Amino acid sequence: QYKLNRPEAYANLSQSLQLTDSVQDVIGSITTNIHLSEFFKDKDKGKSKQYALNALKASKKLNNPDQQLESLQYLIENSEGIIAKQYSIDFIKLNDSLNRSRNTAKNQFAKIKYDSKKAIENQQKYKKNMWAALALTILITLFAILVFYYIRKRASERLKWSVNETENTSAK
Repeated sequence: QYKLNRPEAYANLSQSLQLTDSVQDVIGSITTNIHLSEFFKDKDKGKSKQYALNALKASKKLNNPDQQLESLQYLIENSEGIIAKQYSIDFIKLNDSLNRSRNTAKNQFAKIKYDSKKAIENQQKYKKNMWAALALTILITLFAILVFYYIRKRASERLKWSVNETENTSAK
C-alpha cells in the first residue's frame, strides 16, 4: 500500500508496528520499521531516520546483518555531514564483512562439492580398475588352464607315441 501511495498505508504500517511490538516479534518490528522509514523517506526525513534507527538497534540486537545494512542505507539517505559519513563507514564495514563471510562459505561449499566429486570419480576409477583386474585374472586363469591341458595332451600323445614306438620295435 505504501509503495502505491495509498492513504491507508501509514495507518496500517503503524498498526502493524504496534502488533509486532505487543507480541514481541522483533523480526516483524524490524521489517515494519524499515518499511516506515522507506514510507517517510521523501516525506519526513526526521521520522524516516527515527524508524531506521529503531530498525538498526533491533537488528543489532538480533545480530541480523542484512537488516542492519538496509537500516543503515536509510540512515545514510536521511542524514547529512559527519553522521552520514559515519553511517556510510559502518555500512561499508558491515557489507565487506558480510561479503567476506558469504564468499568464505561459498568457497567452502565449492571445496566440499569439488572434493565429493573427486571422491566419486576416484571411486568410479577404482571400480573400473577392479573390474579390469578381475577380467585380467579370469583371462590369465583360462590361459593357464588351456596351457596346462595342452601340455598334458601333448605329454599324453608323446607317451602314446613312445608306447607305440616301443611296441613296434619289440614286435619286429
